[in-house]
Amino acid sequence: ALNVTTTDVNGAYAFTNLVPYSYFVGFTAPVGFELTLQDVGSDTADSDADPVTGFTVPVTLISGENNPTLDAGLFQRASLGDFVWLDANYNGIQDGGGETGMPDVVVTLFDAGNIAVGVTTTDVNGAYAFTNLVPGTYSVGFALPTGFEFTQRDIGSDPADSDPDTGTGVTAPVTLISGENNPTLDAG
Repeated sequence: ALNVTTTDVNGAYAFTNLVPYSYFVGFTAPVGFELTLQDVGSDTADSDADPVTGFTVPVTLISGENNPTLDAGLFQRASLGDFVWLDANYNGIQDGGGETGMPDVVVTLFDAGNIAVGVTTTDVNGAYAFTNLVPGTYSVGFALPTGFEFTQRDIGSDPADSDPDTGTGVTAPVTLISGENNPTLDAG
């Protein structure tokens, strides 16, 4: 390593007083963060660091040149989930008292293109979660156990209401941002 620096409070960094030569920059993500996708947009607005190695491609500086285009984007994994319950009074709201969690319900995670990207099953308390997700748009589908129907949809406020479409069993899409946990996708 020729020079080492740390980004300032705004995320900016610079290496100055360099002689004309070929250079590359290596980024080390802070604990809990990952490098994002490389070279997705224009050179001045995209992340240039390889997500695996943290290194940019080499650039050659000529005399007097300033190259302010070697950037790195960081993100944190996201999660979503919550609860499947027996809606004893069919009001679409988790009321407690006799409205217990439903174990062993198959829950499928769909990406923005409606492609299944994960499957889990509710635990003994009716809880489920999808973790370690990249930020993006997702929906959740619930498989009805034999003899059951979905309760009324979106009657109350999140996180106490039932969210899947009563015909398809799939929730409306939700968009997760970096580091977000959305514990509001429930089914009655």
